Amino acid sequence: MRWNWVDTLKSDHMKNVHFLICCGLALLSLLCSASAFARAGLVQFASGEVSIWKRGGGESAAQKGSELYEGDTVVTGRSSSAQLLMVDGGLISLRADTRLVIESYHTGSGKSGDKALLNLVKGAMRSVTGSIGREKKADYSLRTETATIGIRGTDHETVFIPRPGSGERAPAEPGTYDKVNTGATVMEARSGRRLNVDQGETGFIGYDNAAP
Repeated sequence: MRWNWVDTLKSDHMKNVHFLICCGLALLSLLCSASAFARAGLVQFASGEVSIWKRGGGESAAQKGSELYEGDTVVTGRSSSAQLLMVDGGLISLRADTRLVIESYHTGSGKSGDKALLNLVKGAMRSVTGSIGREKKADYSLRTETATIGIRGTDHETVFIPRPGSGERAPAEPGTYDKVNTGATVMEARSGRRLNVDQGETGFIGYDNAAP
């Protein structure tokens, strides 16, 4: 049998083409993954037991410099706290025993349009809004189980107390509390009822949609 160098070259060429196609598909997969879970910010400070839960599963201890992505949940334990620096320059401080989900948080430079959507599952936080809250207020919202909070260039503090479980006792009436330090917020109950909260005021929406 004669060795055919032309066939050998063709075979090597096809292997190289196949290798390049596989590399390209792998790179495309990474790019799609990065766009699906855009970088939302980073941990600027963490004290005590602070962890990051990934949307797809997995958990890691949060420390200064830890990157945060859309879909991440930041959890603080007892006697713990954290401060987050978001991609638009906004600051979020988390108190002890708090769970915050970063549903969406990106600026126009990373995706089409700006979006900041946070979900406070329980606990307390303070938010000083960045460029999204200052320039495109309608694109920022903070949700809890009983209310959705919109802002108008705001420094505000939110506490959400869920209904207590069996054998537990709530520290105050369950629901969403929002105190405004600067600017103003709009609290909307699940029924659609709205409550305007101005600077120096505190609003409340409970599970019965009451808004005293």
